[in-house]
Amino acid sequence: MNNSETFFKNLLGVAGKNLIDSTDDRNKAATFRLTLALLGILTFVGREAIIITFRRNFPEGSLSLFRIILCFLGFAGLGVLFFSLSFDTGEDFIRWSGNPSSYKVTGVLIFLVGLFVLIKGIIEFIKSRNYSSSNLNGESYLYKVLSKDGWKNSLIQNFAEPFIFILIGGIYSIYNFIGFIPLAVCSISYWLNLLIVTMFDNKPLNQQASKMNTKNNQEKKYYEVNN
Repeated sequence: MNNSETFFKNLLGVAGKNLIDSTDDRNKAATFRLTLALLGILTFVGREAIIITFRRNFPEGSLSLFRIILCFLGFAGLGVLFFSLSFDTGEDFIRWSGNPSSYKVTGVLIFLVGLFVLIKGIIEFIKSRNYSSSNLNGESYLYKVLSKDGWKNSLIQNFAEPFIFILIGGIYSIYNFIGFIPLAVCSISYWLNLLIVTMFDNKPLNQQASKMNTKNNQEKKYYEVNN
């Protein structure tokens, strides 16, 4: 299991433990840690849409089927939400950000993007079981094109791919502004996740989440003793 995957699973553990503790209004620390954990989880899930869309040939253990499914559910939920907004024509925001019919189109398109990520993600996940490579990030479809102009693989994956998502969303926002949001969130999630991984590059990521778990357990014992 790679370091990043371990960190993600620890974030899930932190979120699960603090979800219950945060119901106590006095335990503000648990609410804060829950928020941080959920934001961290979002960066992992959001980036899946980008890597699945733009890459192939992932080695075994580099893809998470769980995150792929979460990513699909996120897109599917937004798709249903946007589609339903087409019937709420009385809101000023709806009229300002796009005509009602554009919300139906946007809802369907967002759902289809999620479905694409799910289907291609499952295919790539199955293929990865029989593929070995030292490149855990997969091979970008853009590499053959952009490498001719001197682009390095890291620059293609860490800048070009998420930037294209934002660019597509920006162009689509002319038709319906709210349709820009899901693609922008995926790009921002990718860059935030890259920042997180870079920050802890010289430290085991799971140690950071483990510290959060340890602190949470200590505070939980404190509340049990004093209440």
